[in-house]
Amino acid sequence: MFYWFYRHLDINIFQYISVRAGISFFISFLLTMYLLPKFIAWAKTKNASQPIYEHAPEAHLEKAGTPTMGGIVFIFATIIATLLTAKLNNFYIMGGLLTVVLFSLIGIQDDYSKISKNQNSAGLSARVKLIFQFIAAFAVVYLVYSYGQGRNKIYLSEIGVRDGNVDLLDVKEIFRGASREGNCMFKYNGKYYMAASNIYGWDGSFAYYLVADDIYGPYKPINEMQLMPGSEQDYAHVSQTGFFYTIPGSEQETVLFCGDRWAEFAGNGLGYNQWVPLSFEG
Repeated sequence: MFYWFYRHLDINIFQYISVRAGISFFISFLLTMYLLPKFIAWAKTKNASQPIYEHAPEAHLEKAGTPTMGGIVFIFATIIATLLTAKLNNFYIMGGLLTVVLFSLIGIQDDYSKISKNQNSAGLSARVKLIFQFIAAFAVVYLVYSYGQGRNKIYLSEIGVRDGNVDLLDVKEIFRGASREGNCMFKYNGKYYMAASNIYGWDGSFAYYLVADDIYGPYKPINEMQLMPGSEQDYAHVSQTGFFYTIPGSEQETVLFCGDRWAEFAGNGLGYNQWVPLSFEG
């Protein structure tokens, strides 16, 4: 929500992570302070207290009758604060939320089994709990790994006919680094430019580029795409790299950037391409 204020209402202070992190802290703190006493009162009426393990030290008997599962309040406050303040098209934010939710469900099931049967040993066994934790961890790690490694290489190739079939000829890797999408090229003043966007799904993105004297490279800076100046001010006019079109002229040639604005999710319009002429320095 707060990031939306920045993107669509031009309230620039909300673009800063430090500001939104501070707001998130206070939201979660206030929610916890408000909800926890109510949860404790409700838990007492439902006798939602974890049985004391029979072999536990006698000092633990003093905890008998203490409401349990209060962690639900902290988890709820964390999720709400994150949803209100984070940039939700950031894959790693969603991965973090998924981790919290999956491991919380394991803990909730464990505690609920103990409470409902009024027996400490009625919760999930150590083996079952460990299996669930491995499954949850594997799911999150797989998604993060797939996201980070799936599109972190860019290849260049001529399309031609080989053995009677249309095929890629002389495939050459020209970039290996951060994940990118919307890869497209153009030629200007004798140089070749490779441009791309962040993997932001439906949302606008910064635009990045590499440059080379030969179409097959080397493209520089090697494996370190540079930010295209101006695109950081409004996420390339709330678009992603689509393609470039070069217009020849009597005095100079002009390269048009076609920004692909293809989703209605953020209220940016569906299918509206942003046509912008590029300027070059040096």
